[in-house]
Amino acid sequence: MEIFISYSTANKDFVDKIDAFFHEKFNLRLVRDTRDLKYKGNVDEFMQRVRTADRVLVLVSKDFLQSKFCMYEMMELLKDLNHKEKILPILLGDIDVFDPSERLTFSLYWKQEFDKLNNLIKEFSSSGQLAEIADEVQNLKRIQHIRANVNDFLVFLASMRLVQLKEMEENNFQEIAEILDIKAQPSKKIKPIFVPQKLGNYEELRTELTQMLREDIEQVFARLNEIVTSRSDLASTLVLLEARYNSLKNKEKIGIVSDVNFDVALNRLRHSLLSVFEDLEEENLQFPISFSATASPTLSLEKLISSLEKLTNLIQKSESKNTSNGFQEASDILLEKISYLRKEKAKLAAGARKFEVSQQLLDTEKELQTLQNQFQNTPNHEITAILATIKQGLGELGVSS
Repeated sequence: MEIFISYSTANKDFVDKIDAFFHEKFNLRLVRDTRDLKYKGNVDEFMQRVRTADRVLVLVSKDFLQSKFCMYEMMELLKDLNHKEKILPILLGDIDVFDPSERLTFSLYWKQEFDKLNNLIKEFSSSGQLAEIADEVQNLKRIQHIRANVNDFLVFLASMRLVQLKEMEENNFQEIAEILDIKAQPSKKIKPIFVPQKLGNYEELRTELTQMLREDIEQVFARLNEIVTSRSDLASTLVLLEARYNSLKNKEKIGIVSDVNFDVALNRLRHSLLSVFEDLEEENLQFPISFSATASPTLSLEKLISSLEKLTNLIQKSESKNTSNGFQEASDILLEKISYLRKEKAKLAAGARKFEVSQQLLDTEKELQTLQNQFQNTPNHEITAILATIKQGLGELGVSS
């Protein structure tokens, strides 16, 4: 199905959002000039595609109705016997096509445009230079055609129930989706915040990552960022691979990479990640791996992680109730804290622990106080209980605060 979108370049930002929505929600690419009219392509031939499209989304604004290119597309569309079925108009901004006086202002605008160009052409004609401006004579005929039909076009629009873009967006373009007989694609799962997970042997870790790679490459990057230390060479490789992936996703989103090329590039990324899996060694990891299949974190670390998970839940609960605008900042602090705890765990195993973890405790108390201030609707006793659990866990490690 080919869906053409006709709009004024003055409204490009709105169209970018519509275009992205239809692609992400319905897996449907709209035909538009910025993507489908190639460099040095014929503009007239592209605009005439409006007649061969199955449907035409029309973003009707004042800029649209005063654009020669937009109105030419509409004049072409009106030549189609099925134009009433094809056209899907959406209103944008302060425009009232139902008001006869406002409709006539556009008729007057095109009369003035015709008169202005016509007077200039007459001056060239009187000096015998008419042949030199043949293209402008053709433009005059085009404007004359718009002038003669713009009111009929507006009356045609006024015969329908029209909806503003804002209302369409609020309803997820449901009315248009029903006409096009398209359904929303399943939404992607929201990724949970990662917390340290136990590691078995290297083979188990590679199996886990390979399984993730089949299902969700973004989850692979999240897991690797969780376990690979920033000091290793693999960390730099991961940064480059993730940048390549994000660039590829952006290209796919705006439609400048074909589906075939996207799949090829994605498979190359997967092969690169498989090589990363093979290169995983102890010096690359945030904390040492255990070769015992039943190995698990120490009780103290479990308590620390559990406390942070509780804090995460409180943050998410506060966010869902719209009780704070600082969720992103708080979430970032929490993620940094989880990463920091893993590093500290590795340092404790190596024996350098008291000063390091004592500093960790001080940092944790400061951050919890910050979160307490940000999430004022969270009962103080919950924050206090979490802090007490963290203190207890650190105490069991033999660290005094």
